[in-house]
Amino acid sequence: MPSANKTPNINLSQWAGNEYVKRQDFCDDNLIIDREVGELKTNLGNKEALTTSNKDSLVDAVNELDKDVGDITTLTTTKKDNLVNAMNEIKALADKNKTDLGDTNTEVGKLKATYAEVTLISSNWSEQTYSLESTYPSNTYDIEIELSGNATKDIAKVWGKTIPVPSPDRKNIIKALGTVPTVNIPIRVKVVKK
Repeated sequence: MPSANKTPNINLSQWAGNEYVKRQDFCDDNLIIDREVGELKTNLGNKEALTTSNKDSLVDAVNELDKDVGDITTLTTTKKDNLVNAMNEIKALADKNKTDLGDTNTEVGKLKATYAEVTLISSNWSEQTYSLESTYPSNTYDIEIELSGNATKDIAKVWGKTIPVPSPDRKNIIKALGTVPTVNIPIRVKVVKK
């Protein structure tokens, strides 16, 4: 007869003085222990995949990170009982902000990028340069340019011969490394407010 008393966590036998131990009881307990250890190994993951230099024990790995983690009570989150709850709170806030902002296409620390279709008028080139400063002042905006998806094959050939690059002084001025175009060129401008 198996033990009437069991351990609270994984239900191992706890024989009382009036109970008889059977070999099958040990076999059953060993299966319980093996199953629990297997679940722990699965849930903990592979410690070799740790990015810490200490991989021989989780305690050593946690101690290595402890200096970077800091004091949990100084978290600015309302959840201070454990890091998982704090991280979940931050993720929920980030998800809410992402939903509020929509598809941001942002760079870290900058506002939402916008895109504009602009035409480079052939007569507005000044020697090898074309300025977008009046529309996008460089002290306020960073821009990136590319040929518009609406450009024809002939325009694409002109673009390829022009080889437009940002001006060395980093203003929002385009410099033609090749031939200055004699036709209007549609471009797509990515604009990020500084």
